[in-house]
Amino acid sequence: RDARMKMRELMGRDDSLMWIGETGWSSPVSGSLVTGMERCPEWSSLATFRRFYSEFLDWDMDIGSGYRAPDHVFWFTMRDSINFGVGEHFGLVSACDQPKCKVRSDAFAPFEYELHHGFEQVYCGDHPLYNGWVYGGRTTCQNKCEMDDDCRFYTVWPHSHDGFHWCRLTRTCTWFAHSEWNV
Repeated sequence: RDARMKMRELMGRDDSLMWIGETGWSSPVSGSLVTGMERCPEWSSLATFRRFYSEFLDWDMDIGSGYRAPDHVFWFTMRDSINFGVGEHFGLVSACDQPKCKVRSDAFAPFEYELHHGFEQVYCGDHPLYNGWVYGGRTTCQNKCEMDDDCRFYTVWPHSHDGFHWCRLTRTCTWFAHSEWNV
């Protein structure tokens, strides 16, 4: 409301467009928080993040006292980020390859996988949707598959090179190709 009042004072009218950006809350604690609140666990808790986001979604943008509502209000960011080397956690998801939102039910799973073939020297030989390195192994490869609507099968090679693992994603698995390693 104070911003709308200041706009009227500066512009001399009530119908100016008002966009509000970078609305959000950080969880976990943001590296850029350098006040006493950084020592308050509840301030940056997931419960507080959930409550703030829920109230943001429920807000009808009314600012009271008969003032015109904002025209647009934007959530700060979809994914957590690093700005000038400082981690900020305002995103609804923690990383680009993370298919699960921070605000979700505990039972939510974007996709359920079952072992298609045992730990053997074969992999799905069908045309790959992705065939390359991922950092972090099985979880990262699975996340990559979950982020691709066409992906139904993923294969991860156990051999790591500085935390990188070979990951192969396919839509189908109608035949098996041979591998030097158990995958």
